[in-house]
Amino acid sequence: GRLSSVIASKSPGVFFVRHRTEPHYAAHTTIGRYILRHDTDASIDPNLDASDVVVDDYGEILWRLRAIYGLKNAKGTKMLAIGGLRHYSQLGQQHAPKHAHDVWGYGVEVVSLEDFGKRLAAARADRKVVDTVQQQTEALLAQPHVTLRTDRKFVFNSFMALRVAKELMKEKGATNFGFSLCMGNPVIGMLDTPPCLVLALANDEGHTAYCHTDLVHTMPGVLLRWIASQPAFVANSHFPHDGIYTVAHCAAPRKMNGRDYELTDVVTHYESDYGAATKVHYTKGQTVTVVIPAHNCSKWQGFRGKIVDTTSRPSCRSQMDIEVEGDWKKLENQVGYHVLVSYGDWLREVGYALRTLRNAPAWENLSEA
Repeated sequence: GRLSSVIASKSPGVFFVRHRTEPHYAAHTTIGRYILRHDTDASIDPNLDASDVVVDDYGEILWRLRAIYGLKNAKGTKMLAIGGLRHYSQLGQQHAPKHAHDVWGYGVEVVSLEDFGKRLAAARADRKVVDTVQQQTEALLAQPHVTLRTDRKFVFNSFMALRVAKELMKEKGATNFGFSLCMGNPVIGMLDTPPCLVLALANDEGHTAYCHTDLVHTMPGVLLRWIASQPAFVANSHFPHDGIYTVAHCAAPRKMNGRDYELTDVVTHYESDYGAATKVHYTKGQTVTVVIPAHNCSKWQGFRGKIVDTTSRPSCRSQMDIEVEGDWKKLENQVGYHVLVSYGDWLREVGYALRTLRNAPAWENLSEA
């Protein structure tokens, strides 16, 4: 009676029972009748199964709750799309907005480049704002792990753009933002820098902010952010070989473990060789989770790996060579192009969250035995 009424709840749940710990109680023997559906009780929630049962181990509760927490906060995200939505593929344009709205409950607030430009001009004309942004610029460049290898004005321009974006997010109730067509004009001309450093700074502060206003990679990025309580790095992927998978991008967060800043060079954006971007020297030997979303939103692939090199090839500025743990040959036919990289191992949390989400993309964990 009481157990079945709890299990019939439509909210995600974790069921803790005891076997070897005290005090022992009868649910260890009876829960199988409900969760495993050995009877025909019509009130049982069909979304609940044996993966929701934990025996004795509080650590097993913790990671499930982390997944549920991540999912709860990822759903209902409001995104500030500066310049409108822009997807990296035709499939993304066709599928991502509807999937984001219907499955994840996303809202999108579009701010035109013209409106953002007017806000930015007003901020630049405000002496108090200018003084504040100058102080922010000096504070960043004074950090011992930051080396400036571009013009200082681009750092100032990045902080100024971030200030305007944060003001708009607060007004619109958004927690996420991005710039459409961010690799060229008119965005670079308006900001007088590519938005790479803007996005990196935002992610380090606790927001989610990704390139291209592309919902395809925004959805897993936001979920990982909430699960791990740290930034996720959106990166371009490369063809794998010999178990090595390379990723690179210019809008790279520095605070990847959520606490400590990595050694960083502030350099130009690769494609334009202009403005400010982050060349982050990520930690060799660090375990990472990589999530690859399909352009049509039907599937996510994931794997666990280890950073074996942080190179400086003529490519997007922040680079990782990742040794794949699992069936790396499947990545020769990966489902998407942009990927999310997060420090640590979050594969089971991501899989559990997607299992709990109605109409979620399929999940393929390449690191499973």
